[in-house]
Amino acid sequence: RIALGLLCSTPQPAWPPLLPSLELEASVAGSELAYTENVTEKCDVYSFGVLVLELFMGSHPGDLLSSLSPATMNNELCLQDLLDSRLVLPDAGISRDIYLMLTVAVRCLEPSPSRRPTARRVGDELSTIKACEDHVDYLHAGITFPAL
Repeated sequence: RIALGLLCSTPQPAWPPLLPSLELEASVAGSELAYTENVTEKCDVYSFGVLVLELFMGSHPGDLLSSLSPATMNNELCLQDLLDSRLVLPDAGISRDIYLMLTVAVRCLEPSPSRRPTARRVGDELSTIKACEDHVDYLHAGITFPAL
């Protein structure tokens, strides 16, 4: 089983050389990997959430995630504050699409694997993002992160 190409569950003799840094892998594949060698679909889902955030943020979201606390406005951050500052700010339509993608990705980061969506659910939700005309300022809308 492969977790987005980052982890691989293989027979025991090859396992240690493939995972030199369990701490790094757990930050990409979910905290449960630090306690078990069982790579599951929920590890893949967590990895997907990290990957999507990294694409839009321009850096690994680990520092951001570890800095969130209940005191951080209920862990809500503005889309504009999450986007890589080197990028040109998107127009309203693209902001909406990014906002919707990130809200799905953030749900993938639930600390408890049982609370994360399934991979099928993530795919279904992403495939339903369609262009529509609304008047929400998604660039300044808040995205709520799960409590860690």
